[in-house]
Amino acid sequence: MLGQRIACLVTASATVLAVVAAACGGGSAIAAEPASNRDLRIHDPTPPLRDAAGEWWIFGTGPRLLAARSPDLVAWERQPSPLASPPAWAAEVAPGNRRHHYWAPDVIRVGDRVLLYFSVSEFGKQTSAIGLATARTPAGPWTDRGIVVRSRPGDPYNAIDPTMLMDEGRLWMAFGSFWHGIYLIELDPETGLRTDPSSEPVRLAWAREIEAATLHRRGEWYYLFVNHGLCCRGVRSTYRIVVGRSRGIT
Repeated sequence: MLGQRIACLVTASATVLAVVAAACGGGSAIAAEPASNRDLRIHDPTPPLRDAAGEWWIFGTGPRLLAARSPDLVAWERQPSPLASPPAWAAEVAPGNRRHHYWAPDVIRVGDRVLLYFSVSEFGKQTSAIGLATARTPAGPWTDRGIVVRSRPGDPYNAIDPTMLMDEGRLWMAFGSFWHGIYLIELDPETGLRTDPSSEPVRLAWAREIEAATLHRRGEWYYLFVNHGLCCRGVRSTYRIVVGRSRGIT
């Protein structure tokens, strides 16, 4: 949930860790939430991305994705969806998603462009794809660049929940939800698409209930945060964030 406390109230994605560090001040006191923010809610928010004017942007799950902008990470204002219309390929990937409700985006700046990755799927099914839209600024205009990775029934993975990491000039995406776990692919920083579409994704982690990965590098270690358990069941939820680390990203 999003208000003044932004990701302090969000438990649907492991990206909460990065946002909490920026927005929650390491446990310091938080003032009352401004009334103007109380109706502004964004599920699965991206980490905040700052534009050239110094304003912060986040994107989240919703009809053609949701967007919000803030000058200070406190007062947020809803912005138009980054996708002016549903991508032409989305109906073929997930014909049951008639509301054009796209999930769990991630955003990264690469050079002079902003890359926005998002999930097109049907709940609980592998009829899924991760798409890409690009722009010069978080405000857009955005251009659809098509499908990055797709899954179909019978594949070992579900192509949703992307997380991005630029590391020493190489661009990586981890993704996945349930099925056989979290997978990794390499992308071309120039296009934002796969370097080798014919290569098999590399599995990074598996559990019966696993999703919403976040990649992070600190020093010589690569960290993989994932959500483990079941969400959205009130007090019966078992959702928690777990982490593993490795000397190599694969």
